Amino acid sequence: MVTRSIPDDLRRLDVDLATLGRYGPIIGLVGLYVVFTALNSRFLTLGNQVNVLRQVSIIGILAVGVTFPIICAEIDLSIAEMMEFTGLFVAALATGSVVVSSAYPVPVAIAAGILVGVVLGGLSGIVTS
Repeated sequence: MVTRSIPDDLRRLDVDLATLGRYGPIIGLVGLYVVFTALNSRFLTLGNQVNVLRQVSIIGILAVGVTFPIICAEIDLSIAEMMEFTGLFVAALATGSVVVSSAYPVPVAIAAGILVGVVLGGLSGIVTS
């Protein structure tokens, strides 16, 4: 009878931290999909996937906008408050709420919201620099 020993590098599971750092988020996302599909059979339907993408699209757009300051080691946490304020400002203009006496057309409200966001972002940049 012939016996062979397995080399040490094949005997244990060796997880390289660089490989885990590279593929960890993908493995985590696949794991979440498996868990949520097991919990609810309608999770993988097209309608639900479109709904999930709609919900994360705003966060994705904000993440793209914050990428450059993070790369430059200048973390700016005020983006969430500015997004919230400009969103409420646009909604108030478009619906004619208590703040504004009459409703404005949606394109005008969006343009005003962008202008308010630019002004607040500029002020924030001036104050923090």
